[in-house]
Amino acid sequence: MNVAYFIATLPNISMGEKPPLTLTEFAAMCRENLDTADADAAIALVNGDANPHPFAISWQSKETILRNTITRFRAQRQGVDPSLYLRSVAEADLRAEAAVTAAFQSRDPLQREYQLDTLRWTLVEELQGYDPLSISVVFAYAVKLRLCTTWAQRTADAGNAACATLTDIPITL
Repeated sequence: MNVAYFIATLPNISMGEKPPLTLTEFAAMCRENLDTADADAAIALVNGDANPHPFAISWQSKETILRNTITRFRAQRQGVDPSLYLRSVAEADLRAEAAVTAAFQSRDPLQREYQLDTLRWTLVEELQGYDPLSISVVFAYAVKLRLCTTWAQRTADAGNAACATLTDIPITL
């Protein structure tokens, strides 16, 4: 199948909204419509796994920069040396530092995570480039779909169930 046609068949997704397809459905669509290397890369991105594709490597680098920045910020707050927890990365992003600082101004951990995932959304959109029919669009879609799926699973009921599991006390409201 033509990559442009495949891109045109993907439903729109938005941060904070329930995704119109599951990660498994997307993976199956990739297997049907992309060559093996591109499908493997898209599926690795949707699962958060490593892959040797240049887009996946670039995305992992962006994610590492963001995670390192978060680690440094949390270590500073705790008075701990972050060097044991940092991963090496070849580039830097000053914007990540500013965005993490802004996100950690929120007292609400859920709001903080939402701000960080919004930054991830922006970073992957920038990484996909300006060609709307490039295979990079599919790769960026994979990351965005993972973000949307994660947020769709963060419900009050899921939180209450997780809390009940941790405390062995059923929570009824």
